[in-house]
Amino acid sequence: MPSFMTNMKSKFEKNIISLPSDEEVRKFLILNPDFFIKYPDVLNSLNIIHESGAAVSLIQRQVDILRSNFQSNNEYLNSLLEIAKKNELLLDLSKQLISEIINAEDIQEIVNKVEDSFVNKLGATECKLFFLENTKERKLPQGRIKDEKFSRLIREILNKKPRFFGRLEKPTIKQIFKTKSLIQDSSIIKLNCVSTTAVLIFGSDIEGKYSKDKDTIFLDFITDILSKIIDKKYLDAD
Repeated sequence: MPSFMTNMKSKFEKNIISLPSDEEVRKFLILNPDFFIKYPDVLNSLNIIHESGAAVSLIQRQVDILRSNFQSNNEYLNSLLEIAKKNELLLDLSKQLISEIINAEDIQEIVNKVEDSFVNKLGATECKLFFLENTKERKLPQGRIKDEKFSRLIREILNKKPRFFGRLEKPTIKQIFKTKSLIQDSSIIKLNCVSTTAVLIFGSDIEGKYSKDKDTIFLDFITDILSKIIDKKYLDAD
């Protein structure tokens, strides 16, 4: 049989009103934005503590939040404008390079234009355009036709993929670029030529310059057109 104290405890617990949680209050206020208009006395009783420790009004707190949001949005907008400017410049340089290689007399001139443009205008430290085969014994640029050993090295790096982005070993960098430049990042892109096998290789002394996570739309655009122009010049040599 329950004791007197047990009965009293049970009655007391039943009369206790459970208060809403912070999350429930938050959701209620979001769903009822006019709550403080209906009950201004509640608004007057609020005491909001600023990060400095001083009490501030709700309006002042809202102003601070709006100012913070404005600053964040403004910084985001400025970053978008900066990206747009860079993309516009990159597009202009890409169009200029494409115009130059379209009007090139032969593949030798194409190689010169491509390597010069990527180094002097598009930010690469080193750039090389190599041909890994010469199936029809065409007149390809001096020193740009590589032997089977070099071709095997490139195939191993690509590992059956059309492109590579990242860091290469020092002996590999020296073999590719024949330079003492401190290359931190490299990119190897297999062109889509049907007449020959060619690769475009970049090197940069800036770490993280070439990354598979970066947008490559302009690079894809240039290499696709470059592949078609090489095919045309190569086959026109008949």
